[in-house]
Amino acid sequence: MMMPAGCMEREAMILDYHQSQSKRGPSFSCCLRTLWSGRARVEFAQNASWIHAVCGLAAISSLAAVLTASATWLREAMVGVLNPAAIGQWLVNDLVRSGQSSGRVALELVPIYFAALAAAVYVAACFWSRRKGAQSWTRCFAATAVGCVPLLWFFLLLQMECLAPLVDYDDLWHHHLNPLTNGIRFTLFVSSLMLMAVWMFEAARLRESVRYQQ
Repeated sequence: MMMPAGCMEREAMILDYHQSQSKRGPSFSCCLRTLWSGRARVEFAQNASWIHAVCGLAAISSLAAVLTASATWLREAMVGVLNPAAIGQWLVNDLVRSGQSSGRVALELVPIYFAALAAAVYVAACFWSRRKGAQSWTRCFAATAVGCVPLLWFFLLLQMECLAPLVDYDDLWHHHLNPLTNGIRFTLFVSSLMLMAVWMFEAARLRESVRYQQ
């Protein structure tokens, strides 16, 4: 007797949940793979405790702060590379100084990013867990926390934006029709829309993966 596809999917999710009951939590490799693997994010959402989720938010905040602070450093590096006459001075003086400045900015941004992200995830988990027939708060919190990993994709796009202003900002303001600059920024804009669509799909997948867990 053939079973409908929806019933088979539901049975697979329930069996997956029962298998995860014996686990104490996601492994380190699983946590690392959440950066690029949707399956690892599902596994994290199904097995993580609220402590794992908080640690994950701290890691996301730290990476986001580093990527934000390093964007300015990368732009200065691009300007130095494109100006061979000044690249020697930049390597000797500005490289270390800019790196130290970016490090200080990253340290300042980590608590800000963590506070904002943790508050948003906490509120979202509270609303989700209070819905009729919803999952436990811990499961909602873990799923919402790991669902924030795709945010790092947008911070990676910020790194690519450093390739756009290949001239000084003053010149760029007066020459806003620079085809290379606009081409790069248009590509980043389209990529952002595509990543947003993928993020929405990932959020729906995580929600479905923990639907039958309490």
